[in-house]
Amino acid sequence: MVKNGMKICSKCKISKNLTEFPKYKYSKSGVNSRCNSCVREYNATPKLREMRRGYEKRNFTIIVNALGKKCDSCGEKYNPELKKSNLDIHHREYSEEDKKYFKKHGIGQQKYESLRMIKTKKINELKKKYVLLCKQCHQIETFCHQSPKKAFDMFAWLYGEGLFDEVLKDDPTLKKLTDFLD
Repeated sequence: MVKNGMKICSKCKISKNLTEFPKYKYSKSGVNSRCNSCVREYNATPKLREMRRGYEKRNFTIIVNALGKKCDSCGEKYNPELKKSNLDIHHREYSEEDKKYFKKHGIGQQKYESLRMIKTKKINELKKKYVLLCKQCHQIETFCHQSPKKAFDMFAWLYGEGLFDEVLKDDPTLKKLTDFLD
């Protein structure tokens, strides 16, 4: 209950100014029932952190299973024993609508969107929108997307130095990519 811009914290039972409570649009007062310091204290508990980590890992495993358990580019397989995943969820193309959504809600929302697609049985839509990439392939993809001219120049230089010769003779797909450089 709010009186004169003050509210009593449900945890510490101290009356505090409304500015000392995090915003929460679903409550009548527009703020959380716990004050900032109590919320910070609660979020710092090791038990809660472990619980969230387990929840995140289970959700990520569901998404990885739906997307094929390996890097779409190099084929590196998902290793669930690692503390931090060796694969990333990569958004194939960002529409203007997606850009606005992720700017508003944060890029982490794509995990929740992926889970929503899985739960509503929209696996084909999920595979059209997202792909799994290992950390290295994801960095390369991001670099190429952000700076295509620099990426092309670097690729041309590496090719010119002969650094791809061993790789190219075994991989016909890469050979096709470099034919235009000759």
